[in-house]
Amino acid sequence: MTLKRTLAAIAAFVVTLALAAVLVVGGRPQPAWAQVTCPTSLPPASNFTSAVTTQGQFKTNLTSLVAYLTCLLGTDGSTATAKSTLGLATVATSGSYADLSGKPSSLPPSGAAGGDLAGTYPNPTLAPGGGSLASLLQGHIGGLALSNDGSSPQTVIDTSAGVATSDDATTLMKLATFTKSTAAWAAGSANGCLDTGAIANSTWYHLFVIERTDTGVVDELCSTSATGPTLPTNYTKKRRIGSFKTDGSAHILAFTQIGTGQTREYAWTVATQDVSNDTNLSNSNRLYTINSPLGVKVLARVQAQLINTSNNVGMAIFSPDETTGPFSNLKVTSTASASAGEYLVRTNTGSQINLRGDAASNNTVNLGCAGWIDFI
Repeated sequence: MTLKRTLAAIAAFVVTLALAAVLVVGGRPQPAWAQVTCPTSLPPASNFTSAVTTQGQFKTNLTSLVAYLTCLLGTDGSTATAKSTLGLATVATSGSYADLSGKPSSLPPSGAAGGDLAGTYPNPTLAPGGGSLASLLQGHIGGLALSNDGSSPQTVIDTSAGVATSDDATTLMKLATFTKSTAAWAAGSANGCLDTGAIANSTWYHLFVIERTDTGVVDELCSTSATGPTLPTNYTKKRRIGSFKTDGSAHILAFTQIGTGQTREYAWTVATQDVSNDTNLSNSNRLYTINSPLGVKVLARVQAQLINTSNNVGMAIFSPDETTGPFSNLKVTSTASASAGEYLVRTNTGSQINLRGDAASNNTVNLGCAGWIDFI
């Protein structure tokens, strides 16, 4: 009876080893993906321990157990044979995913993100210079409103926080609240903005948000060019966000702005008179320069006055992009009188509008600008 119990314990131990060999291949846990079904079932433990088990029955049961273990482990008991017998030939001995046959062609992304993304999976972020989202938001701008600085309004421009897509639609540039002076450009808020030279008298400047995509640093720059500012070293992206002008002492003229999207309205704190008692108006188209941004087309708020000295006449006020005004939209209805009004007129990039009189003479024109609407 003692011998039976000993053999039963040995049998149970061998079975345990067999199952461990099935589940551990090459020292590492492996999945049994295609386990075969052996033809002989493992005899019940009672066949080894029952008091009525005969020697012949015990021998038969032990033979069945050996056959079962041989089925599991192969005739030589080696790992390779066991893997082959059990249908585990697809499990790599090296443990490398590349060694597996029948593996999926791709797995969920993990590790460091690349391309338009930064950070790591599963939660990457848009990388500096990432273009996919910017392309979807082509032309987008939000915030970035301009104003004269509260402490130094004549030399400093303030910009509210906001974001803008670069003008090549590749980069989203985010800027915190920022200030720039009219000194030479230096990186960072509260430093200068000029791309070249020194601030000039009675000159238009255009303010840009700029970015160097190698570091993701966003800054501001101002230039007399509305389209091609001289960018600082390593800065490659830009977007014009507005314009300002200096007076005869190189001080920034006072203005206000409403609108923080692509359409923005600016008003001079004090409207300017740009044409005074001009007598050159004739019955042909004539260009007149007004105080609106130079280098871009805007809708100017033109204040016009027509004075007639001898008869009833009219004047057409229209855009240089039109070949002729359809009719006189400013009329003097009585002899030797004047008429005035405010008109929204598209300028050319030279800050000019078109006028044409009904008569070839006896007309005097005054023009001013109250502000403009810009399309950023």
